[in-house]
Amino acid sequence: MNGEDVELSSSKELNPSMGQTSMMQQGPGTLAARYRPSWRLLLTSRRGDGIAKMSKTRSDGKPVPRNIMGTSPGGVNLSLSLQAALVSLMCLLFIMAGLSIWLVPPDESTENILVRRFGAKPTSMFELKARRLVQDPRLTMDRSSVSSLLHEDYAVPLQLLKVMSADVQFRLRNMLRNRTGEDESSIASGTRPMLLVVQLVGELGGRLGALGSAMAYAHNTERVLVVLWEIDSLFTHPFRSVFSGASDLKFIPVDELPRGFRMQESFDDWTHFWFSFHDFIKNPVSVIQQRRELSAMKNIRRHLYVRTDRPLLSDYASSGLAKELLGDLVPLPIAREAVISATKVGEYKNITSDYAGRILHDAYSVPYDFILHMSGAMRKRLLDQISDKEATRPHIAPRLMFVHLQYGLGNRIRALGSAMAFAAQSHRVLIIIWESDAHLQAEFSDFFLNDFVVISRLRLPWPIDTRGDVAYNDFRLYNLMKKENAMIKSASSIVLDNADSVHIYVKTAYVLRSTLTGEGALSKAATSPISLYARRLLPVMRIQKVVERQLGNGLNSMIGVHIRGRTIDNDIVNVNAVKEYTKESSQLTNYWRQTTQLPVFIEQMRTVRNSSQSFFVAADSTEALFALEREFPGRVFFNPRNCDDRSAECLSMALADILCLSRTRYLLGSYWSSFTEAALRLGGIKVYLAGKDFGMPKKPIR
Repeated sequence: MNGEDVELSSSKELNPSMGQTSMMQQGPGTLAARYRPSWRLLLTSRRGDGIAKMSKTRSDGKPVPRNIMGTSPGGVNLSLSLQAALVSLMCLLFIMAGLSIWLVPPDESTENILVRRFGAKPTSMFELKARRLVQDPRLTMDRSSVSSLLHEDYAVPLQLLKVMSADVQFRLRNMLRNRTGEDESSIASGTRPMLLVVQLVGELGGRLGALGSAMAYAHNTERVLVVLWEIDSLFTHPFRSVFSGASDLKFIPVDELPRGFRMQESFDDWTHFWFSFHDFIKNPVSVIQQRRELSAMKNIRRHLYVRTDRPLLSDYASSGLAKELLGDLVPLPIAREAVISATKVGEYKNITSDYAGRILHDAYSVPYDFILHMSGAMRKRLLDQISDKEATRPHIAPRLMFVHLQYGLGNRIRALGSAMAFAAQSHRVLIIIWESDAHLQAEFSDFFLNDFVVISRLRLPWPIDTRGDVAYNDFRLYNLMKKENAMIKSASSIVLDNADSVHIYVKTAYVLRSTLTGEGALSKAATSPISLYARRLLPVMRIQKVVERQLGNGLNSMIGVHIRGRTIDNDIVNVNAVKEYTKESSQLTNYWRQTTQLPVFIEQMRTVRNSSQSFFVAADSTEALFALEREFPGRVFFNPRNCDDRSAECLSMALADILCLSRTRYLLGSYWSSFTEAALRLGGIKVYLAGKDFGMPKKPIR
C-alpha cells in the first residue's frame, strides 16, 4: 500500500477510470475514491453555520461556479445528497476496516504487526486497520483454511481440530509458526514442531500436578503444549474458572470438551501415524513403562497424546521445574489454595531477591560470597529445594554441597557425576558452580536441562577468606586443583568427609573420593554410582536430535572411535599448559598423546574381521576424519561441524559426539582422555584404550 495514510481529505485529482482498478493496486487514499470518481472533498466548514462546502471540477481543471447555498448553476441543491453519500461512504469504510479485528489472530498485537511489516507504528486507527486488512495475507484465512493448514502442514488430527474454536486454532497456528519461523516450508525438511496433547481428568489437585509436569515436559522437549480440560464428576469447573489470562499462556487450553471425548487412532486420518497415543486412565502402565514411553528420544519425531489424572513420569518432567512453571500461572479464587499446595512456592514466590538471600544466610548458613553470585531465581530455587529436603527429613537440618567444576566438558561431566552421587547419598542439596572460561566458553544450560541451582560466576581466591562471615563456621572447604592448592599431592589423595553438621564446598575437575561414591576407577566405571548418576544428566533437545540422526544410521551397530592426537600446548588457545596443569602433568599428558595418533587407530580398525563394519568417529582434527574416510570409504560416520574452538556451538557438538560414542557397540578410545572417559561412563560400554590395550608405547614413561 506504499505506506500512505488513509485520509478522507485528499488534494489529488481523481480520474473516473480508477474505479476499475483493484483495491490491492491502489493506494490507501483511493479506497473511498471508487465510490466518488469525480469529486474532490474539501471537508472545510464556514464560520458560523458549519455547513460543509463542496466543489466540482471540470475536465479542464477549473471549478464549476456555484452560489452561496452550494447549488450548481442549474439550480439543483447537491449539498444534502453529497453529505448523505459521504456519511454512507464513511460508514462503509469503517465497517470494512472493523472486519479486520475478527480476522486477526487474537494473540498478536496490532502495533507489533505494523512495526514488523512496515517498520513504524500506525499514525491513525484507520491506517492501522486498513493496512492490516489489505496487506497481511494471514487475515484472509477463515477457520476452514486454518484447520486445513494445521492438518496438512502440522499433522494435527481432525478429531482434535473439531473441538477447537477458531480463536484457539489461530493461537495454535501462531505457536507452531513461531517454532518453524516465517518460512513454513521448512517443515518439509523434517523440522515440523511436535505437539504434546494432554487431556486432564479427575480432581483438581491431580490435574494441577499433571499440568505442571506437562508444562515442564513440553518446555524441556521443545513441544507445543495443548491442554484438553475434561469436565467430569470429580471436577465440574472449566479451565477458565481455574486460571486467568488464557490468551497469555504459553500453552493452548481447550475448554469444555464434548462429554466422552477421547483422542484415538483413526485410520481414516493419516495424521495418526504422527501420533503416539497413551490413555493412562483406561490403560494404566507401570512407572518404568511410563518413563520409557515418555522418554525424549523414543518419540522425538512424533506428537504425543496423554490422558491422565496425575503428574507425568519422565526425566524430562522434573518436579522442580513443574512447580516453578505452575507457580507462574495466575489462579482464580477457586484454585488458589490448590495451586499453592501443588507448587509449594507460596512462601517464596513473591519475596524479593534480597530477602531470599537473607533467609539463605541467616536460616541456612549460606555465606554471602555464594549468595551474591546467585540470581534471584536461583536463590528462590535453592529455598524451594531446601524446603523439599526438610519435608523428607524434618528432624535433620538440611545440608548443602557446592561443587565448583573445572577444565573442559569431559572433566566436568565426570566430576559432576561424582558430586551428584555424593550429594544424593548424603541427602544434600547440590549447587553447581559452572563458570565460562578458556577451557569451556558456555553455560550449563547450553548442554543440560536438569533443574540444579547453578552459579555462573564465582571468583574466590584460594584459600577463601572466611573472616567476617559466621556462615563459614558451618562449612568444610576442599580444593583439588593442584595449580591453586600446592598442599595436595593429587586429587585422588583427598577423601571427602561426610559430616552431617557442615556444608561442603569442593573445587575439582576429577572424580571425588568418598565412601559414598563407590569405585572411581575406569575398570569399574560401567556400574559405579558415579556413572549411574552421570547418566541422569539431560542433554538439551538440539543435541538429542543430532544423536537421533546417527541412531537412524545404525549407530548402535557401529564401533566407536575417539582419536585424541593434539599435544597439550596446541589444544587450548590462551592457556599456558605449565601454569594450568603443572609441568609434570603436562609432560605426562603429552606422552600419552603420542600413543593416540591416527596411524595407531587405522591399524587397529583394519583388524576388524567384518569388512562392512561401520565406525562412528570423533576426532580433534578434520584431517583425521578425511583420512579415515579415504581408508574406509562409505563406512565412516561423524557429526560435521563448522567450528574448532571452545565455544558453546562447538562444544554442543562435542557433547553430541560423546553421546554418540556412548551408544556404539564398543569403543576404541584414547588413554588419558576425559572425553573417552565421559563416553564410557555415560554409556557403560566396553572400551579398548590406545596406548594401553593396543598401540602400546615403545618406551617407558619417564
